[in-house]
Amino acid sequence: SQVSSTRVKLQEEILAGCWESLADGRADLLICPKLETLPHDVKAEVIGAMEMIWVAAPDHYVHKRAGAFDDKAREKYRVIAIADTAREQPPISINVIQKQPRLTVTNFAAKVSALQNGLGIGTLPKQRALALIEQGKLKQIEGIDAQTIEIILAWKRNKIGEAKSWCIQYLKKTFKANAVI
Repeated sequence: SQVSSTRVKLQEEILAGCWESLADGRADLLICPKLETLPHDVKAEVIGAMEMIWVAAPDHYVHKRAGAFDDKAREKYRVIAIADTAREQPPISINVIQKQPRLTVTNFAAKVSALQNGLGIGTLPKQRALALIEQGKLKQIEGIDAQTIEIILAWKRNKIGEAKSWCIQYLKKTFKANAVI
């Protein structure tokens, strides 16, 4: 068997920071939520889907409300958001209403901690949220359905070598085998 000399470095980027890192050449491949429109020089394939659910600490006052948890209802509560890592590009925000108060944290672990400590509401991947709900650390907010987001593998069309091609095929096969993100 042959061993490649290619080095792999994994890094976390958030929202517009993902696309900026690909555009600037700091990343060769992205695994991220699908955008409505992709940059013209990017090729992408859907490799899975992830369900996101709204949660808060069990004693958070959001659980005392009744009725649909629509945009109007949501803007009354502080949302916990992870900061976009873009350096130059305008930041993207997901599930944050413009008028809504927010607490911005630097990473996923900090978001989970802020939610558990009752500092606000937010979305989490269902698989991660259910474990915390079972432990009594979080509670799902009623009145809103889970939302499914497609996860893509993306790369620049004009920069494809053997190592990247192998990684793309390997990741597609791995995600297909596991079916759930």
